[in-house]
Amino acid sequence: MSRKHQLASDKLKYWAAQQAGFGDKIRKKGWESASSGELGAMVTEIVRLGQEEVLRGYRVAQEHGLTNQFLAQDGWRSFSPRDMFRYAEALYYQKEMDQAKTGSNHPSID
Repeated sequence: MSRKHQLASDKLKYWAAQQAGFGDKIRKKGWESASSGELGAMVTEIVRLGQEEVLRGYRVAQEHGLTNQFLAQDGWRSFSPRDMFRYAEALYYQKEMDQAKTGSNHPSID
């Protein structure tokens, strides 16, 4: 599938799989070895990342044209799944850039 049609990059999905506890399995056996429950846990991690960051502020939301949803009465609850994935993707790469600048040990999958 081309990147244009993906909701999340492979790098973000691998990170989320690692957070959900099955990243090593994916590395060894591929995505087809993941159960639907594991994939659901991966999606939950991606959404959680977006939720945490939305609650901290809306700078990235503003950069990605999502301020209307953020400023709505429900805050991040107004985001569509596609918006949340787009937002989480941007946050993930922002955290990677911050890690590179500070040399911290933010979880990353290469």
